[in-house]
Amino acid sequence: MASNANDGSTSSYWEASGQSSTLTAKLGADADLTGVVVKLNPDPAWSTRSQSIQVLGRPVGESGFTSLKDRADYTFNPSQNKNTVTIPVSGRYADVRLQFFGNTGAGGGQVAEFEVVGAAAPAPI
Repeated sequence: MASNANDGSTSSYWEASGQSSTLTAKLGADADLTGVVVKLNPDPAWSTRSQSIQVLGRPVGESGFTSLKDRADYTFNPSQNKNTVTIPVSGRYADVRLQFFGNTGAGGGQVAEFEVVGAAAPAPI
């Protein structure tokens, strides 16, 4: 369930039904972004896994997404307390999308928490 990816708890999570899946955060207005944080459950029962993720963004009023961070592999390792990945991005966008291409620990992308970091953009004049 997508709402599990922003419920403030790493014990619940969103899981895609397959690869090449997406998870989108709709901010409601443009924001000046500085990063995206992806968290998985820190419980040691979760094995180390690598997820292949691309970050995309879309400003208010646009239909297409732009790549903010090219596809890359990110490792999540609960035994080393490394189940949080921060991905630097920049630009002014209202929607932020994670696109998953692979997950070595499951059949689809997994996210316990999806956070978008930045500040509200100034109102247009």
